[in-house]
Amino acid sequence: QNGINTSGGGALAMQEATVNMNGGNIINNNAVEGGAVQLVTGTFNFYGGNISGNTAVNGGAFIIIRSGGVLNVSGGTITGNSASEFGDAIRVNSGGTYNYVSGTVNGSIFYE
Repeated sequence: QNGINTSGGGALAMQEATVNMNGGNIINNNAVEGGAVQLVTGTFNFYGGNISGNTAVNGGAFIIIRSGGVLNVSGGTITGNSASEFGDAIRVNSGGTYNYVSGTVNGSIFYE
């Protein structure tokens, strides 16, 4: 549980990295951009776990900032996140990539 009043990634801000989440929780974080995760470039592979209760102005759970940022969802649960502007679950900015295979994703997904 974290909070950040500047840019983003209440729990994680990543650039030029690969993260594989196979279990566990990212819960109750807040940030301006990406309540749980701000993905600038690199890849976040979500295989399992729970991402919930996160808040942001844009991208309650995730925000993909630019080209080269990739979010792959192949399991787990993304639910109960909120954004005051765009993308309660996920905001995908121009050039970002969101791939859904399986799992539960509740909330709006906003594409710029």
